[in-house]
Amino acid sequence: MKIMRRLLALLLLAPSLALAAVTATTTPGPWDLFRGTSKVSTHATEAACVDAAKALNVARSYTCRTSTGVVVSVTIDPPPPPPPPPPAVTATISAAPNPVSAAGATTTLSWSSTGAASCTLSALGQSQAVPASGSLVAPVPQPLTASLTCGTATASVDVKIASAPPPPPADTDGDGVADSVDACPTVAGVAPDGCPVVIPPPPPPPPPPPPNGARVAATNGSGSACTDAAPCSFDTALSVAGVIVLKDGTYPGVGWNGSAEPRRILSGSTVRAQNPGGAVIGGLWIGRSTRKDTDIVVRDVRVEGGVTLYNTQRVTLKNVGVHGPLDVGTNDHTNGNTDNLIEDVWVWASGQRIIAINYRADRNVWRRVIVRGDGCGTAACAGSGNPNVGVTIYDSADVSFQNVVVLDRVLASGDSPYADFACAQHTPNQYLWGRNEWLGVISINAPDQALYCEPDQVIAGAQSARIVDSVFWNGYGLNLARQGRFAVDGVTITNKGGSDGVRVAPELSGSGTTVTRVTVGGSGRYAVNSAVSPSQCNVSGSWQSAYNQTSCAGAGTAAATWTLPQRYGVDGSRFGDAGVNAEQGVLLPWPNDARIRAEMCVGTSRGLCSSPSVTEYLRTR
Repeated sequence: MKIMRRLLALLLLAPSLALAAVTATTTPGPWDLFRGTSKVSTHATEAACVDAAKALNVARSYTCRTSTGVVVSVTIDPPPPPPPPPPAVTATISAAPNPVSAAGATTTLSWSSTGAASCTLSALGQSQAVPASGSLVAPVPQPLTASLTCGTATASVDVKIASAPPPPPADTDGDGVADSVDACPTVAGVAPDGCPVVIPPPPPPPPPPPPNGARVAATNGSGSACTDAAPCSFDTALSVAGVIVLKDGTYPGVGWNGSAEPRRILSGSTVRAQNPGGAVIGGLWIGRSTRKDTDIVVRDVRVEGGVTLYNTQRVTLKNVGVHGPLDVGTNDHTNGNTDNLIEDVWVWASGQRIIAINYRADRNVWRRVIVRGDGCGTAACAGSGNPNVGVTIYDSADVSFQNVVVLDRVLASGDSPYADFACAQHTPNQYLWGRNEWLGVISINAPDQALYCEPDQVIAGAQSARIVDSVFWNGYGLNLARQGRFAVDGVTITNKGGSDGVRVAPELSGSGTTVTRVTVGGSGRYAVNSAVSPSQCNVSGSWQSAYNQTSCAGAGTAAATWTLPQRYGVDGSRFGDAGVNAEQGVLLPWPNDARIRAEMCVGTSRGLCSSPSVTEYLRTR
């Protein structure tokens, strides 16, 4: 008997479901016995169907047929998750400093972005494409909003101009000590309770009317009368040598501006503010390489942008605030800058490697000059070949620094440190260094050396410099090296670690240098590290050793205390005049006290600017 079997075919799912999960459930059916097309019987299994056919015992063909039930389940796999969204575009921008100290000062705009390839920076109606992150230095002529657009993200920063600081606290007796801390605020003298009070000089008289013949200028002046009642323009007033009086206001720069000389001060002229500090000049340059300007006086003004005495003789700056560098001298010519007087001047600047310099300029007197550096922060100020300095005597001779004060100087990130006071001579066989002096000078809070002097060549047979009656407080000491014969006498130093209090380098051992009456406190390597034997030394504090190279004759351990130097030099005197460097009694009160604080403390409260006055800041430490 021949048994035929049929197989059921399953239709495969369409390729579009290839990623689907497919399952099939089968249910076997009964087996039917057929004779031809007639069903004979039904059986549970194939074997039972075959046995039934046999049992019929008839020789013929039979067919056993069955069917299987199939249930197919298709489960579609979930679609893959969508790709993550692109990162959100962000933008940030900041300005430092903010606020800036004055109109025209600069700020550094720094910005960054994520998710954007480039950005657009906008300010004061102008725009420029910039990378996704970066910084730039921008002037701030007026309050402004700097906007940054990076794709769909925006950010902005408002840059402001600082207002002048509040006036100093009340000081009824005028002794420079605020009433709130003065034990005898109404007594100008020694009170019964013993409180010491400096007796101030009488208040200055009000500004006199312009002298006869003076030419008076105003920012809106016109005509040619140039009188107090009918002032003329600045240029008209300067066109004739004589006394020029400036009414309150801001005047354009004087002298060479880098491309031209639109106006200048004629030799023999005096330019002064009618009200001290009321007239502001936008930069001052005196002299040209082909013209020496002489016998010029500039007084009672403020200069924004710096001062350069370029080719001068007998020029005087008196009661002048200089916001920017102060340069006396140049290497552009060999005509010299001699017999000048810088008296009662205050200088402060940022973005400058050297704040004030006397360069290839002989026989100059700097008297009662305050210097502050607010950090440079440019590539020109970085690296060992670009030392940052407060004030220096460079390639010069017969220069007298009298009661010059360098205070609260700071270094920006990357600035190469050097000194508050410096000296140098590096021109072979020319501009030999010597007969210079630092009398009653003060360094406060130096971020590097208080005084560092290392001339290469000095005037043979002459004393190179005197450093007398001076205070170097909370810095990194005094360092003399290379060449020179120095006299150090009556110096007080407090060191803040990592260096020597006083160092006279080994190469000066036979120079004839003398070191006497030095008091050193604080901490560091050696308190007195001198190649010449010092005398009358006092050392206190924490040191690796009190002395090195030599020992001190008359060594003591008295603590370093803040003691102000004497006032030096007859006011108005120049090199060669009688009394030009003579002691004049007590240093305080400091002249122009209120003006100095008002001008130097715009936008900062550091050091001096945390004190009511210069006088009070210098009184005690």
